[in-house]
Amino acid sequence: MGTDAKAAEVAHDVAMHIAAYSPAYATREDVPAEVVDKGAPSPRDHPRRGQAEKAIPKIVEGRLSGFFKENVLVDQASPGPPRPRSARSSRPPAAS
Repeated sequence: MGTDAKAAEVAHDVAMHIAAYSPAYATREDVPAEVVDKGAPSPRDHPRRGQAEKAIPKIVEGRLSGFFKENVLVDQASPGPPRPRSARSSRPPAAS
């Protein structure tokens, strides 16, 4: 596969990913601090019964990770299993 064909394939895959997941930001660095604060509130705002103080940083980390997976392109999973190379061809489907 030539370089142009590979680049077109990658561009197509990225476009499909963006269409499927609608990420708000490309990287974590693109997310403003005030948006991160809204997206991952402190667990102190929602205390859990019997939660140890030492667990709070892990809770915050988990919430931030979830926020980034939902909103940041590079942290999102791909929209499906990789297609086999034969399914990536540019040939139109056969008429039935």
